[in-house]
Order: sequence, then structure tokens, then C-alpha cells
Amino acid sequence: MSDKSPRESIAAATGPAISVVRWMNALSIDAVVVGVLWQTLFACSFRGSWPTIPESVTLGTTLWLIYTADHLLDARSLDIDRMHTFRHLVHLRHRSALVALWSFLTVCDAVAIITWLPDSLIRWGLGMAAAVLVYGAGVHFRPKTKIWLAKEFQVGILFAIGVGLLAWDHAPSVSLLFATMLCAVLFSANCIIVAHFDREADREQQFSSIATKQVAAVRYLPTVMAAVATIAIAGAAVNALPRLIACSIVISSVMLAALAHASCIEASTTDATLANNRFNVRHGLADATLIAPILIGWLA
Repeated sequence: MSDKSPRESIAAATGPAISVVRWMNALSIDAVVVGVLWQTLFACSFRGSWPTIPESVTLGTTLWLIYTADHLLDARSLDIDRMHTFRHLVHLRHRSALVALWSFLTVCDAVAIITWLPDSLIRWGLGMAAAVLVYGAGVHFRPKTKIWLAKEFQVGILFAIGVGLLAWDHAPSVSLLFATMLCAVLFSANCIIVAHFDREADREQQFSSIATKQVAAVRYLPTVMAAVATIAIAGAAVNALPRLIACSIVISSVMLAALAHASCIEASTTDATLANNRFNVRHGLADATLIAPILIGWLA
């Protein structure tokens, strides 16, 4: 079946820029970019130095492996006769190639970690790996078990801790914990918005998400993001947060609040509206809320 089926949640993109964003999202390259940028932000703010090339490469590769494994597991049960996302379709149609690449990069990542990263950082990483395995087991292998915390919040928390591992390995502090908690809320909000965008496809495929169970969840995000921005400003004012990371959190919060508000307005449209090119753009905007603030902060 062609991926231009009218029952799909994503129509064919028009223009090279949209196509690039679409494929970056489908192949989880956007998650890698976001992760490496926030790792750099945490390292510069709390360690006082940029990540080394091995530190950034291993984080980026590990993130890609986690996200790709998650999507491959989702794609196992994909029904292409129902509405579905382009991301899941890619992982179904190119499953063999992606599994081969995943296996190869897993070996390369393990060798790089053992060879170039310090033992203390590896221990932090092993703790994170255990947490990710618990998350994956709960979501994919025990789907009928009641989850104590929505997967979007679990991903947000794990992502926030993961990008800050260099700082945690260097010198754990109350300030670092404060920043990690605010970023966990930020990343969780991003996941909730993306889940909101994918809600119709997820509902058709019977994929569990906070947007399919609590449709109104996205409506609370503007208020929550306003609170996060206010707390970050107050934290920077009393020197409880580094200025650069506080600035990035504030800008991301404002952008996420605006996107969530726009999503609430869009929620009243018909399902057919979701199957147009704006669907791809919205996923790109969700990425931009976490990428642009860091670039703006460095340039300011």
C-alpha cells in the first residue's frame, strides 16, 4: 500500500525542507540533535567545559539506539490499513535495514564507551540503561499492566537525567537537581504535545499515550510552562540556576506554551485536517522549541 493512503495521518510532504524535517523526525535524528545540544548546555553550565567528541558521540548514538528500538517495537503491530504515522511506517518497511544498523551501532557504541569514557561516567550510564530497560519492558512487554506514570513523563525524566550525566558525574549539586527537575517537566511537555499531534493515529493503532487517555492534558501545558518559566527566572535571580540554562528553559517554556495553545485551538478540527502537510511542520516546531532556545542563548 502506498504511504499516500488517505487513511494515514501524514500526507506526502511538499518541498525539500519539509521532507528533511519529516525524515529527521522519522529516523529520530531530531532527538539526537536535541540531546547533544542539551548535554552541551549542562556540561558548560555545571562542569565548565564542552563535552568531548566521544562524550557527545556516545550520547547521540545511545539516544538513537533507544528511540529506534522503541519505534521498531511499536512497528511490530502496525496495521497499515488504519491511520498511522510516517515514523512507524518507516520502521515497518525498513525494519531489516534498521535492525542491522541498530545491531552494528550497538557494538560500536559499546566499544566507544568502554574505550573512551571514564569508569565513573560508565557507572552512571549503567544506571540509566537499567532505568531505560524498565521503561521499555513496561511499555512494550507488559502493555496491559497499569503504569504508575504516563510514558511521556517517564521519557521526559529519563531524557533530562541522561543529557545531564556529565554534570552529575562531575559534581552533583542542588542547583543541578533543580535544573534537571525543570528540564524533566520541559521534556515531558514536549512529549505530551507530540503525543497530542499523533493522537488520532495512536487511537487507530491502539497505541497507549497520554493524549489517547486524557485528551485534555495538552490544555494544561500553557499554565505549567508559564510556571516553569517563572521558576527558572526566579532561580537565576537568586543564583540557584546558571544564567545560560535558565535562559534556555525560559525560552523553551514560552515556545512550548505557544505551541500547546495553538494545539488546543487545532484540536477542534476534523481528523482529515491532521492528514495534511502541516502535520509534518508541527513536529518540526516541537523540535524547534528545544533546539532554538539553546542557539539563542549562546548567541545572546
